[in-house]
Amino acid sequence: MPHDTIVMVMKTSINNGFFGIAFGSTMKNVDMIVATIIGTKIEVNDYYSTGNKQPDLDVKQDVTLLGYQIDSTSYTVKFSRLLNTGDQNDYIIKEG
Repeated sequence: MPHDTIVMVMKTSINNGFFGIAFGSTMKNVDMIVATIIGTKIEVNDYYSTGNKQPDLDVKQDVTLLGYQIDSTSYTVKFSRLLNTGDQNDYIIKEG
């Protein structure tokens, strides 16, 4: 992977249909990466939340699915994203 890219892995043991990570302390103006469980597949998408409601799918999708695994006890997804996507709705991830 290039040095300007981060690879992340998310894992959950609960199937409530989705799991993810948010880059902020509230639901207002926050970048999110959400993995959605669809039967025997997992997809990952870039979202942006403007408040205490369901976040909107970001117009510019800046995540790349690298793989996923579903077994009898957990759901795991691996994806990459640029540290700085240039998208005003995306959090800039700093090294270190």
